[in-house]
Formats: sequence, structure tokens, C-alpha cells
Amino acid sequence: MRQHPIGVVAFFVFAFFAGYIYVQQTADKHEVYDTDRLYQETKGIKYTIETYSSGGKLISRQHSNGLDIDVSQTGNLSGGKRALMDTVVVLNGEDQMEVSGSTVVAFPDGIDDILKRGDCDKTPIINSVISHIPIERQYGSKILLVKTYGEEPVFSTYGRTAKSFYSNIDNSQVFELDGSLLFVFRGEFSISDTTIFSD
Repeated sequence: MRQHPIGVVAFFVFAFFAGYIYVQQTADKHEVYDTDRLYQETKGIKYTIETYSSGGKLISRQHSNGLDIDVSQTGNLSGGKRALMDTVVVLNGEDQMEVSGSTVVAFPDGIDDILKRGDCDKTPIINSVISHIPIERQYGSKILLVKTYGEEPVFSTYGRTAKSFYSNIDNSQVFELDGSLLFVFRGEFSISDTTIFSD
């Protein structure tokens, strides 16, 4: 080290720089919505929050001012060990609702649910959804379809842009549709271009 101090310093600078580049290239750069960010970005916006059974039956519907959602862990004892699962806590003013096994869909009141369950048995679900989009909006739109873990469709809407984000709550997803945020807990989803299904 005494014979080549400049070389040693250069080596450490190079090693540090190479390590920094490696971390930057391998870091997860996905945008994440945690409960605080979701609350801050939906404050003052009227939301509808629907809860569904695994079979797709509507259990409850409530309205809130923004999405104030928290998460807690509940569980049971199985074989002498604790089995934990995330439970979503929907805070609505002084009231709250805890949900663990049901599908929750929360969307702004300005967004329409265009899934007509009565049509789903007659035609393919996507064709039914597209038929409820105004003709002038059909070309170039994206369809968001949400299903329960039991594969039952429960919600669908459309917009020009649709994007999904990571969430810090297990089994949940945050979507941005034309600038509006939607929250889904224990649901499967698809985002499709309408033009894929055009004749």
C-alpha cells in the first residue's frame, strides 16, 4: 500500500463506483403505494367501497371521503403455531370495517362500474363490458376487470390510461385510471386494450 497509494485509492474509488452502479441497476424501481400515500392522494375525493364474497355476491357498499385504509394482522392457531394473515381495516370517519377473506374494490364516485352481471351469462364478459362503453370511447380505451379469487367478475371500468402499482398491503393492488386511484384487496385483475377484441 505504501508503494502504490494512488493505485490503492483508485482501486477503492473504482470498487465503490462499481458497487453503486450495480445497486442502481438491480434495485427495484417500481413505484409503491403505501397506506399513507394512498390516503394523502385521495383526501377530499368521494369513494365507493364495495365488498364481495368469493362467489361474487355483493356483501356491503359504503361511501367515504378519501381512502383511509390500514392493515393489521389476525390469525388463528394451527398445530400450536400462529397463522397470520393481513386484514384490511377501512376507516370511515369514526367507524371502521375489518376485512380478511372478502374482495374489496374502492373507486371514486366519478368512475362507473360497467360490468352488468346479467349480461355475463349471455356473451363473453369482455364483449359485455365493451358494449357498455360509449362508441366514441371504445377505440383506444383500456378495460380494467376485477375478479374474486374464485374467478367471479365483480367490477369493470375503462379509461384512456390504466396502470397498476405495488402496494405494501399483502394481496392488494392500486390502480391509476385516467389519473384516478382505485384500490383492490384480494382480487385478480386484467387490463386490456379494447382494440384486441374488435371484430
